[in-house]
Amino acid sequence: MTRPRSLSAAAAPATALFARTTALFALATALLALAGCGPERPEGARLTVTVVGNGDRPGGLARRLEAEATRPTLVARDGNGDTVAGLATSWRFVDDGRSLILRLRPAKWSDGKPLVARDVVTAFRRAASGREAPTVDAGIANAGAVATRALPAARLGVLAPIARVVEIRLDAPSPLLLGWLAA
Repeated sequence: MTRPRSLSAAAAPATALFARTTALFALATALLALAGCGPERPEGARLTVTVVGNGDRPGGLARRLEAEATRPTLVARDGNGDTVAGLATSWRFVDDGRSLILRLRPAKWSDGKPLVARDVVTAFRRAASGREAPTVDAGIANAGAVATRALPAARLGVLAPIARVVEIRLDAPSPLLLGWLAA
């Protein structure tokens, strides 16, 4: 009479096969990721994104992605990932990194009205009042309290001291702030 094998003994070959398959998949993924990393980018290299869908629909995904990708930001990233001017022509950290001062370039809205620092402040306040996590995560002073409605949006640490200057006050120095603004 043969003894029945235990469940664990029967599952051993399947477990070994699964482990080998998982290891091969992880290796292939790592090799593909490394293949995309190179010391140099070809001159003039650009990222092209194609969205499949109805681009004519006003609220459609294609339109939203296009608007997000082409909207102006205070600062931007160039092809090398360096921070470059966007709406802000210059910027500097002051107060031991607890404030960022940005000088805006002359710009106009689509209706021809000039873009002023108050417009930037209003946009930040609207984002913080809408509980947008990036505003809180960026470390902007009082953003958490504004997001939870403990403080009014007017207490957010974004100010417009003059028409073309924006000051962003932080809870603590943040080396990641410029990257967040470029996103």
